[in-house]
Amino acid sequence: MDAEWVKSCDLLPRCLTNSRKRTLQMLLGGVAALSLGVLIGAAGSTVIGVLTAVFGTCVLLASILQLIAPPTLTLNEQELFYRQRFGMDWAVTWRDCESFHAVRFLGRAKMLGIRGAGLALRQPRSVRFMHTFSGIEGMFPNGTGGLPVEALAVLLNRYLEAYARPAEDH
Repeated sequence: MDAEWVKSCDLLPRCLTNSRKRTLQMLLGGVAALSLGVLIGAAGSTVIGVLTAVFGTCVLLASILQLIAPPTLTLNEQELFYRQRFGMDWAVTWRDCESFHAVRFLGRAKMLGIRGAGLALRQPRSVRFMHTFSGIEGMFPNGTGGLPVEALAVLLNRYLEAYARPAEDH
């Protein structure tokens, strides 16, 4: 899926799966951190080595879980629904959203920002935590739905424009 597809696709219900490429990159990062931790520990810096190895192991396990059951973003006429591991699923109706746009979180990481009154209170704790720093009511990481944040923002704004109106207007 690319930017041109996003601008012209039909707005039927669909389920988008996160990018496997991004998950594989995360897997390699976990392996690298785990290996580095073991090397640092073997060189004599036990505490730093153990902490690095534990971090690498956590990243490695999270990426394996994402390969087994990748997060999905489901879009339909009523809502967008994000399903991921560890019970952090959440749904947002189109009427609760104002806009979607690419943002930089803490000046660095690309995220998809969601504007909408009260959204932050209904989201997982991690998203509410990010809201504290960014002022954005909701966020998805880059690669959600297998799309870059800019393309995903275009697609979601198209759904928003089509489905945010009251049902009798359709």
